[in-house]
Amino acid sequence: MSSSYAEPRTRSRCWLICILIVALPGCRDKPLREVVERPVLFTEIVDQHSASYGRFAGVIQPQYEAALGFRVAGRLATRHAEIGDQVRKDDLLATLEPGDQQHRLRARQAELGKAQSAWQQARDELTRYQQLYQRAIGSRARMDQRVSGALHKGEKVVTAGVNGMQSGQKVRVQREVGL
Repeated sequence: MSSSYAEPRTRSRCWLICILIVALPGCRDKPLREVVERPVLFTEIVDQHSASYGRFAGVIQPQYEAALGFRVAGRLATRHAEIGDQVRKDDLLATLEPGDQQHRLRARQAELGKAQSAWQQARDELTRYQQLYQRAIGSRARMDQRVSGALHKGEKVVTAGVNGMQSGQKVRVQREVGL
């Protein structure tokens, strides 16, 4: 029995000796290597502007600002002045595509034609009623009623057509001149 008891002791001693053999050499002081500093040539880059100025939040706005625009709506065809350019009075800055204005002008011309034909019809109707009255076929009151109503209607339509035509031509002239 003593052999079985001595055997684990021997094994543990062997293990202890092995651990000491491995661990003890690591405990010695190693000679330190001397660190040699080598000279290095370097240049430090400094931004001179950032050193003298700070960072600020804000909005940059022009001192004088002119709100410009076209008097009529439309798509921009050409731009003759760029941002930052100095311009003078009556300089052409931009032009619009003529399509929309030409359509409006044609519509006004059609309205004027309609008004002129309505006025012509009212005038012809007046002539016819006058001839009927002279033949004693129609009454004076009926002729006066027809004449005043037709002429008033024709005059009103012609006035509206002429005003529309003039405004259409004004738009065309303004577009061509650059107002």
